[in-house]
Amino acid sequence: MEIMKLIYYLIGNSKGNKFYLILIDCLILTFSYFSSLIISFSKNYYLENFTEKELFTLISLNLFISLIFYILTNHYNSLTRFTNSKILIKISLRNIFLSIVLSISIFILNGIKFNFLNLIYFWYISTTLMFYFRYAIKFFLWITTIKENSNKSKIAIYGAGYAANMLASILYMDKSNKIVCFFDDNAKLWGRTLFDKKIYSPEEIIRFRGKIDYIVLAIMSIDKKQKLSIERKIKDLDIPLIKLPSLHDLKKFGGINNNSDITNYELEKYLRNERGSSYENEKIVKEKINQNVIFITGGGGSIGSELVKQVINLSPKSLIILESNEYALYKITQELKENKFTDIEVISILGDATNKNLIKGIFSKYTVNIIYHAAAYKHVSLVEENPLSGIENNVYSTKVLCEEAFQAEVDSFTFISTDKAVRPTNVMGASKRLGEQIVQGYAELAKINNLKSKFSLVRFGNVIGSSGSVIPLFKKQIERGGPITITHKDVIRYFMTIKEAVHLVLYSSALSKGGEIFLLDMGKPIKVLTLAKRLIEISGLTIKDKINPKGDISIEFIGLREGEKLYEELLISGKPQTTDHPLIFKAQEKFICLEELKDSLDEMELYLKETKKSLVLKKLKQVVPEWESTII
Repeated sequence: MEIMKLIYYLIGNSKGNKFYLILIDCLILTFSYFSSLIISFSKNYYLENFTEKELFTLISLNLFISLIFYILTNHYNSLTRFTNSKILIKISLRNIFLSIVLSISIFILNGIKFNFLNLIYFWYISTTLMFYFRYAIKFFLWITTIKENSNKSKIAIYGAGYAANMLASILYMDKSNKIVCFFDDNAKLWGRTLFDKKIYSPEEIIRFRGKIDYIVLAIMSIDKKQKLSIERKIKDLDIPLIKLPSLHDLKKFGGINNNSDITNYELEKYLRNERGSSYENEKIVKEKINQNVIFITGGGGSIGSELVKQVINLSPKSLIILESNEYALYKITQELKENKFTDIEVISILGDATNKNLIKGIFSKYTVNIIYHAAAYKHVSLVEENPLSGIENNVYSTKVLCEEAFQAEVDSFTFISTDKAVRPTNVMGASKRLGEQIVQGYAELAKINNLKSKFSLVRFGNVIGSSGSVIPLFKKQIERGGPITITHKDVIRYFMTIKEAVHLVLYSSALSKGGEIFLLDMGKPIKVLTLAKRLIEISGLTIKDKINPKGDISIEFIGLREGEKLYEELLISGKPQTTDHPLIFKAQEKFICLEELKDSLDEMELYLKETKKSLVLKKLKQVVPEWESTII
């Protein structure tokens, strides 16, 4: 067994693979050179006509030329486990050239005329040995892969045409999946087989419930309405469905992808084209996180979980995740375990950031260096309907964390804010604006007391896939067959990917000197209507309207919700200042002294405990006078 593992390491390990292939090729080429000389010029020819020095020079020279030629022509770049007839052709063509080089070398060294048989023998021996050796490696790796993938996913394929045949070929090569059967609407195919698996009527899918892990829809020329009908039917049976992309997408992705993944890919690509930005990890971010104790609130949310993923890749000493949602905390913790971050201590805490005793206990138990406060209620309509819960969570979690961070003299505190905090028209925006003022107040207090603590905030707009974004809603509406609902035809929003937003948050934190309001360059604002149309197109469907009444998905305008604006802003006043990062800016805005805020915050907290809604909202309006409220 140990010998098998050693062989697999030598020929299956991508790092050592090229070296061992070169070594084997040297042996094959040497054997081929000797053999071709012996066969073509008679048994004793090479002994009678070459001195030992000439023979050594001949073989060494040709080996050197051969290896240089192989390397320059990318001979060792192809993956051995995927050896095929195309690789045989390439090896053959390369060896024709080397055969000619060998014949020329013999003539130069010994004056022997060009021998066509020598060329043929060398080409045949070297090509055959190289090709079959690679096939032997491929076979060994295939056997090993079968043993490793004993727990295969059981798959049924909906469709029995060209696309299904191509998909089945890919799945058989993968070996981590097992095809159980096929389904097809064509009654003439029922009972027949494809890849030795029986083709059934779609009515028999229910028989396989519990026997298959998921169904792959593999029909390229399917009618869009029929496609939606199949999806709904399978969904009713509670069997997961993966939709095969178009041939164009299949080539682009190089395999099978969930349609949702393709939609996300295309959407992110579309927005990247609009923005033209990148989010590579820079040195300054790594130095900020490396070997520090990081505390992330709301670590199971869309922004918080991405913060967790990026931070843990930057080698923190330990990572504390606070999350009030049990399932969200479980999910992110399991993801970290599956990615085997065993060398980094991860402390998962199920709790509320407004719980002062809990937060105090965390700071007393752990030496926290850096805090990213991402916990918040951010659904505008829900917070509008539940203003007391929204204010308590968004405002007082920030107040509690800032107080304890100040007392513990943490190195850095970063508050995740929103563009809705600028001239807010809803409770969510107003509560986040008050949170900003609290952070700014503590930043000033830290400077007055000459503390090392740096308090800052980062303000940005919508991100793809976040729980507060319209995109997940639009995708669900498309899956249901529509309509897509938009509040107003002229609504515009800023959009960026979660990965980019979080990286820029980390970079902003690294730039902080204390008290900054960082603004992320969100690119050009995009009409939500344009985005909805793009999502329909990416999903392979058409818009249903007066021009195209037979389309798939219609768009309906339902009117602006309470507190919703047509457009969002990032800047309250003045012009933003540049920073060392081209996508990060700083705002210069007035702030309220913490002493002036304290009484109002205490009074509002008392009203919250007594659930005096009108008094809480009036006090919020008092401390955030720019809030354009319609509910008080």
